[in-house]
Order: sequence, then C-alpha cells, then structure tokens
Amino acid sequence: MVKKILITAIAGFLLQPGLSAASQGDEILKGKCAECHALSKPENLSRTRTSSRKGQDLYYAGSKYNREWLVKWLQSPTRIRPSGGYGEVTSKNLSNPSSLHLSLSSDEAEAVSQAMMNLKAPADVVVPGLYENNPENVTDGLSYYRNNGCLSCHQLAPDLGGKLAPELYTAGERMQPDYIASFIRHPKEFDPFVNMPNLYKSKEAVQKITEYLLHIPASKNVGKTP
Repeated sequence: MVKKILITAIAGFLLQPGLSAASQGDEILKGKCAECHALSKPENLSRTRTSSRKGQDLYYAGSKYNREWLVKWLQSPTRIRPSGGYGEVTSKNLSNPSSLHLSLSSDEAEAVSQAMMNLKAPADVVVPGLYENNPENVTDGLSYYRNNGCLSCHQLAPDLGGKLAPELYTAGERMQPDYIASFIRHPKEFDPFVNMPNLYKSKEAVQKITEYLLHIPASKNVGKTP
C-alpha cells in the first residue's frame, strides 16, 4: 500500500503548470507506465515477450479504449484479466496483489487518458467503419460466442467463464466498436503471438459477435446453453 501511494504521489509531482493535459499525460506515461506497457510497437516481437510482458500494450490505446472509461478506471483500477497475468492461470497470480494497477488522481487520469488517445493503430489494423451497428445481431452473436468456445478463456459475467483472457462483460463500456471488430477479424495483426485464435473469418460473424460484445450487460441468458 505504501508503495502504491508513493508511486501515485510521484506521478502527481510530474503535473506541471503551463503544460497541456496531453503533454502532462505523456510525462506520466513515459515516466511511470512505460515500465510495464509498450507505448510504441516493439521492434522484436516474440512469444516470450508477449507472454512475459507486465501489462497490456498501449501503442494503439487511442484506437482501442473509450476515453470516458479510461478516466474512471485509472482512478479506481479493477482487474480486467482475472488471472492477473499473460501466462497460465495459477493460484499464485490469482492472489498476487502486485498484479493490480496503481491508481491516479482525477487530474492525472484525465491527462493520461488524453495522451493515450493520441496512440493510434494504423488504419489497416483498426479499420475505421468496420463495425456496422446492427442491434438485430445481438442474439445471433451470443450463439456464435457460445458455440466457438469463447467462454473457455473469457468471462461473460463475474465467475462465468475462463480466467486467462480479459473479461468481456465490460467490453462495450471499455472498448471502441471498430477495435473490437478489427481484433476479432485479425488478432494476429496486433501481435502474431497473441493467444487469441482467428475464429470469426466471415464479415457476418465479425459483425454479429461485435454487436453482442457491445451489449453483453443488456443481453439475457448469457450463461445458458442453447
């Protein structure tokens, strides 16, 4: 706890009068976040790097996250990846408090979120307009999700689903629609060694599963089998 408070206090010291919010956020990102997160695409991608990294890659954060969610989460972080790590799920990493994220003040969270919005993925990786917004796909999307084994890695509700991959019951609040659709369509474009398989290759499947993930909290019968 003392370490967490000290880190937050140091981050606060970096906020300088006269600097723009994005510039202040850049200072915090480089000074504190880069230790665990990649802020630019690594030159040498490898399976070892992917599985041993301490935090999620952020070099495309501005194409992935919703800014409003970032501001709230950075002030009161909760685990998104239930295992707390990128390797196997063990009792050690499930209970390890060091895998929890440091918290920021409201001003720091605003500044860091603004800076992160400038970290964009190439347009051929996160494709603008790929998500077509068709609410009628929600029910079909649930069927795709259940029938392709997504629950073995991802949680659809607390304690419902696997613990290794990020939970998805906050996906719609957390992530931008075009990112979700793009990652589902070609996960290896983000990292060739990511564990996510390319299960949804048709345009129809990508649209339906994306629509479902955006509306999980509003969907019914999430845990029921067909």
